[in-house]
Amino acid sequence: DQVMVSKATGRMSPGPPSAAVPLQCIGAYACIAPVAEGVRAPTHVTSEYAAPPDFGSEGFRAMTHNVGSSRGFEDLPEFLKEYRALSSYDSSGILWRAGGGFTVVMSDGAPCKAGARWETRLYMVCDKSKVESEPQYLTICGDAKCKEIAGECVRHVLWESAVGCPLCTSSSFVELGTACVRGVRNVSYEYAQECYGGMPLPADASNVRCTVDIGELFTTADKVAMGFMGILAIIVIFILAERALLYKRLYSRYKTMQLNAGRSRAAPQNDDL
Repeated sequence: DQVMVSKATGRMSPGPPSAAVPLQCIGAYACIAPVAEGVRAPTHVTSEYAAPPDFGSEGFRAMTHNVGSSRGFEDLPEFLKEYRALSSYDSSGILWRAGGGFTVVMSDGAPCKAGARWETRLYMVCDKSKVESEPQYLTICGDAKCKEIAGECVRHVLWESAVGCPLCTSSSFVELGTACVRGVRNVSYEYAQECYGGMPLPADASNVRCTVDIGELFTTADKVAMGFMGILAIIVIFILAERALLYKRLYSRYKTMQLNAGRSRAAPQNDDL
């Protein structure tokens, strides 16, 4: 049997002491090592470092191999797009975010074949409900075999875990409160972003002193509607003012024409006299 020894993310439990790790694995971010027959998790390798037995079977022949001594980070690949973060705004303008993850690329391992080196890609997917979970060795990546995507020297591991989530901060939750009545209101908090660890969710509070803010009485949709109605009112006033000015000009011309007509009728009478 074999196990995978990894300290890939930096947020896992501390790795085993170097004295208990095979020499070829010291300093590596991912390593395959043989263990005694029938022993699935030796005492110096905790369960979170154990990979499926077939993880390194192909091409390793029960030997210790470094499968990644350099580390980099990337977004989740296209074939795992269903795990990418989903974001949406509600009617109050609050951004809600769930899911997400990242890829830990552990490259520059031991020589593989044709000048290539072994590489391990660890896909960390955020799921805060899975505090204790095990990684899954992938042979199928989407609609194709994994070795057809990145080559035979790359191992793909999917890990749905709470450690794949961002640390909770003050921006990870939102404050929800009741209306301000007689100077007090109740306040509660909810996670707006799926996260794990870090800052805890604040405790709910009741009878919190408050003052009425006119802006809080209207939602974003209400403000947009009022802005549209305001613009429409300005247009209507402009049209009415333009029509009133046109009417005034026409009336002035009418009075001038009426006055001139009266003078024309009066002119012959003066000649007869």
